[in-house]
Amino acid sequence: MTRFVVAFIFGTGLRPKELRLADLKDLDTIRWTFKVMHPKKVRGAVVGAELDVYEDTKVHVLDFLAARDKHLRAEGRDPATIVALIPSERGMHYSEVGFRNVRLDTYRKAGIEGDFRVLRRTHEQILMDRLEAQGRKDVSVIEIAAKRLRHTPQVALGHYVEYRSGRAKDVAKAAWESPRIEVR
Repeated sequence: MTRFVVAFIFGTGLRPKELRLADLKDLDTIRWTFKVMHPKKVRGAVVGAELDVYEDTKVHVLDFLAARDKHLRAEGRDPATIVALIPSERGMHYSEVGFRNVRLDTYRKAGIEGDFRVLRRTHEQILMDRLEAQGRKDVSVIEIAAKRLRHTPQVALGHYVEYRSGRAKDVAKAAWESPRIEVR
């Protein structure tokens, strides 16, 4: 479960709650889309907004669905009757605490610190990098990232400025600390 959650949040930019509360029917493996039925409660949030599931995430989806099916059958349950995409031990959606505890246990065993939210931020940063690498300009990068991550352009602009400022600080520090050049 944790492997799927990490791959899916990283690959789609979902919020952890949006995936935790998802139903199996929200994931369409024919059209490779995911319907966000439990978006963050903000003005303009669209229930049912569709996200594309990109090629590099599909293998993780198929692997998880096969493991989900096998696990539920081993428990004597019919996978088709379990509504939750990621069912808890009782076959229901995980509670917020239960979901967090699964992550904490798995991360602790693997020696990882952090939470699922960093995966969303990383998705956004990589998306912005790839858009820039394609020659897209700042405004285009911000608009595309805002649409993909389902937040306002103002929020995306804030993330973009913060991200670029961090990169600029790193470059400035590296330049300053590089070997001195003699000026004549």
